[in-house]
Amino acid sequence: MSTQKPGTPSPRRRLRLTSVDAVRGYLAGCLQRLENGELDENGTKARCYCAQALVRIIEGSDLERRIRALEEKENVQ
Repeated sequence: MSTQKPGTPSPRRRLRLTSVDAVRGYLAGCLQRLENGELDENGTKARCYCAQALVRIIEGSDLERRIRALEEKENVQ
């Protein structure tokens, strides 16, 4: 049974967008909500823009981590 008062917005769940695949799933959900009329176009555009930036950050971090591992491997030899 919920103890939340009627009309009170439900608490937001914390998103765990730590991989490109997770961001892809999030965007797919946003597009579905747009198609269902649950999100407006401007809200969807803002989410897509932020998701694009997040994907670039994730990819850059992954590349940086891989380069560091290669450099460490070469320094050991």
